[in-house]
Amino acid sequence: MERGCAIARVNAFCDGLAQAIRCIGQAFRGECCMHEISAAKHGTTWPCAIALAGALLQGCGQSPEPRSLQPDPPPAELVCRVDALSEADILAVARPEPDAPLATLAHYAPRSAVRAPDATLNSGACTNNTQFRYAAGRGDITGPIGANMAGYVDTDQISNGLLDRQHARAFIIETACSGASERVVLVQMDIGLMFHSIRQTVLDRLAEDPVLAPLYTDSNLLMNASHSHATAAGQSHFDAYHVLTLGHDAQALEHAVSGVINAITRAHRALQEAVPGPIRYNQGELLNGTVNRSIEAYAQNPADERAAFVDTQGREVTTNRMMSLLKLERDDGTAVGMINWYAIHRHIDLAEQPAAVGRQQGLCRLPLRTGFHRHEPGFSRRLHAG
Repeated sequence: MERGCAIARVNAFCDGLAQAIRCIGQAFRGECCMHEISAAKHGTTWPCAIALAGALLQGCGQSPEPRSLQPDPPPAELVCRVDALSEADILAVARPEPDAPLATLAHYAPRSAVRAPDATLNSGACTNNTQFRYAAGRGDITGPIGANMAGYVDTDQISNGLLDRQHARAFIIETACSGASERVVLVQMDIGLMFHSIRQTVLDRLAEDPVLAPLYTDSNLLMNASHSHATAAGQSHFDAYHVLTLGHDAQALEHAVSGVINAITRAHRALQEAVPGPIRYNQGELLNGTVNRSIEAYAQNPADERAAFVDTQGREVTTNRMMSLLKLERDDGTAVGMINWYAIHRHIDLAEQPAAVGRQQGLCRLPLRTGFHRHEPGFSRRLHAG
């Protein structure tokens, strides 16, 4: 099945490049056919892509002879559909035995010597500080549907629906233990990559806001892409990212930026009413949650290093299974959110999955929000509404 999908993708990839090159030639002759590819992306800098497209097309081959050496694969829609996997197919790739804990956690012990930034932050009046003010806000960053998606460098990966909406989640944390209020903003986005274009445009918008500008700048804004292969493409200002997604998409970038600004604005407003509280931290192994995607590459690590990571059954552990988690819950019982770090590739669907989706960690918000807010009046209505 995977081989058939790969061949189908190569064929579609070559056909897409051939069409792009034909259109480039027509554009140079004054016969613009850009509308045949994407009417919404006029003005793309196609000359920058000519050399790369030509070189890649050479690898596809123009003669039918190489393809005749192998039987024609079934149509892509028959072998690549996500729902074509039966229960037996899914169970066939399940791990034969459940994970066992690491034999020793010594590799994850706290550092014996603190780093300079740690020493500065946790000294003086801030020593053993447990009081913070924090708040969270959310903004919709769902891009245009019917446009190219980023993730599989496939010209045919075009969204035709919406599986769930994508969001930016902003957390603002403040402490005054040093005598002056200090804030940090952490923004997590349901997108594939965090481009400089997104961050810089967000900073530009913040600088234009008379209320937000003095508080949120390049020095205290941290932005993170949780990584999906099925969200809107075209958000970068660098053409190399868009050769196979048909250019920069200003609409997709605007949706991402405006959603982040909305999230930060809402978190800022909520912070004005926030009462202090601690930030709770925990770390531990999360078993049966991930697998190594390239055992061959991992096997190139030094033997003594690999031998140090074994479980209680004596089996080699090839992934980092430690999860670190921050819980933001105020002294008055108000639960604001959780922030976690876990080494997993969050997207599991193939390119043939046609709906835009934020995927796994984005879906975790649903039971979490239920647990945090089910006691609030009207929560069920708000949950289903957004």
